[in-house]
Amino acid sequence: MIKTPKALVMCLADPSGNPRPRRAIEMCKSMGFKVDVVSRPLKRTLEFDNHFTIKSPPRTLIKSLLRFLFKCISWIAPGHASKVFLNNFYIGIASLGQQLVGNGYNLVIVEDLKLLPLAFKIKADARVIFDAREYYPRQNEDRILFRLFESRERIRLCHLYLSQCDAVMTVSPGLVNEYNKEFKISAELIRSVPYFVDCLPLEVLDNKIRMVHHGGANRNRTLEKMIEVAGQLDDRFSLDFYLVGDAKYIKQLKSQAAPYKNIMFKVPMAYEDIVLTLNRYDLGFFLVQPTTFNLRYCLPNKIFEFIQARLMVAIGPSPDMAALVNEHECGIVADSFKPSEMAKKLNELTVADIMKYKHNSDIAAKVLCFEQEGKKLQKIISRLC
Repeated sequence: MIKTPKALVMCLADPSGNPRPRRAIEMCKSMGFKVDVVSRPLKRTLEFDNHFTIKSPPRTLIKSLLRFLFKCISWIAPGHASKVFLNNFYIGIASLGQQLVGNGYNLVIVEDLKLLPLAFKIKADARVIFDAREYYPRQNEDRILFRLFESRERIRLCHLYLSQCDAVMTVSPGLVNEYNKEFKISAELIRSVPYFVDCLPLEVLDNKIRMVHHGGANRNRTLEKMIEVAGQLDDRFSLDFYLVGDAKYIKQLKSQAAPYKNIMFKVPMAYEDIVLTLNRYDLGFFLVQPTTFNLRYCLPNKIFEFIQARLMVAIGPSPDMAALVNEHECGIVADSFKPSEMAKKLNELTVADIMKYKHNSDIAAKVLCFEQEGKKLQKIISRLC
């Protein structure tokens, strides 16, 4: 009797609303694996076999002080102290190893660097794929506490575990190059593309150009620069934000945008509704300052969702995004990250220009979808298992 292969997907997020771990789970299920999941609690239904929940630790003052203390100790003695910190105070996974050992997994897919120690503790004969969704040694380099207390441990974990992984994949060419250069591994590029959606580019109505931005409200993305751009556009343009995350930052952005009638903040979309909601717009907008290494070389979900929604794309000169947009001729790339430069480019657009870019996105959408990109992951899994 042939046993059904078993896969474990591990992430420090809710995979029901987080695209990369969700697609990894769905890929394994489609390939015939029984799939177990280690993750934060789920808000939506997702098909798998067993769920092992990572509970967030209580946010009490004592717990916060203990977490900070262990961060300090980990700077002095990387490895031992930080292991205690990670397992007991940050991700609360101290008891998970006992539940996972002996489950006979053939494949373990790890979606966060902090979970690699647990993965190698319980893997037995399983093959391990690490999805390096960020360049982890510099993930939060804009924060002084990260630079002082966490970066050394991130680097240690990368040196210790990346070469032991059976495959490492990441999201952009810039991150591929950095992982390969710094840790002497052959990371593979698997971009964060959505599933194909059968829709058409909509016409620009009444010479009104509807711009949209969606995603996380992280301060290091300097979203206020996009508000500055919108404030310099002619009266054809409007900009809608769909933001999740830092409530205080979102409130500040709303206050900054209050003088401009062409800027609106909308209720965030459900994961399943993103592309069809975006399809109602004309132009997907993302001007992100290169304040960190990861932001400089980002190639985020939203760019591919813009394209899948058949929108024109407008971005700054971020290298990997610019290369994609130029390759598929689906939008414009500003000459600099200055809001005035982006505003100038946008104000020069005609309806004919926008429709040309939207139709090019329609062509690109058939290639930049998980049905195509996922073949790379399927090939890796088939080779390993």
